[in-house]
Amino acid sequence: MIKRAVTAALILILAFASLSSADPILKPRKYHGPIPPGSISLKFGFIGGADNAPMISFLDLGKRNFASKDFSTAFSVDGAYMYKPHPQVGVRVGASASFLRSSGDGSFVKNVIPDSLNQALPQIDYDRTFDIDLFVVELSAVYFFNDASVNEFQSYIGGGFGLGIPHAKFKETRIDVDTKIPEPSVERDRWSAEAALHGLLGMFYYLTNKTALTAETRVQVMQTKFPLTATNEIGAAEDVKFDVNLNNFFFTVGVTRAF
Repeated sequence: MIKRAVTAALILILAFASLSSADPILKPRKYHGPIPPGSISLKFGFIGGADNAPMISFLDLGKRNFASKDFSTAFSVDGAYMYKPHPQVGVRVGASASFLRSSGDGSFVKNVIPDSLNQALPQIDYDRTFDIDLFVVELSAVYFFNDASVNEFQSYIGGGFGLGIPHAKFKETRIDVDTKIPEPSVERDRWSAEAALHGLLGMFYYLTNKTALTAETRVQVMQTKFPLTATNEIGAAEDVKFDVNLNNFFFTVGVTRAF
């Protein structure tokens, strides 16, 4: 009996020794240190939601065989610096650049007095573009739902205000269908400064205490005006200002570096 007990004890000791010397099945995470309070982020993505419906409706009035394309989803890039005075509270300064594009083409009959009763009114083909390069500087307050640790998600919500600087560019070329003679093109561009509000929701995934992957969605409220020359009710040319809706949403992904 004693011999059997000693043998069993030796077997258990050898078994525990072999287990302690083997590598663990789940390796412990390497500790990289605390996450620094400051960070910079660079993100790429897209912007959508803006529209230029009032101007398009006005310009298409009286046209035929026309096709107009409003702003579609466009490319966007942004960068931000954030400082966290508290592990769950941050203040962020960011800047973004987005590139909105729209186009239209078609034809119309030019309203001129013909030389004779038998002369047909000239038909004009046109091609136009209306583009906005949108630059925005923002200040945001951010609240984190949890205090991040290494290899952990940290989600956040925030909001703030900003200054939008849209550079709007309009160009329309025209050509007489019969004579193939081009008419003078219409070109106009305008820089402006507009107030903006925004709300945001995002997350970090820390690979180390200083490097994280990040994704964010942001909703922005903004509007601008663009003047074009139109003919009024007495036939005189005057500038008409169209409201351009720059209310939009962003979705971006990128990399964050803390320091």
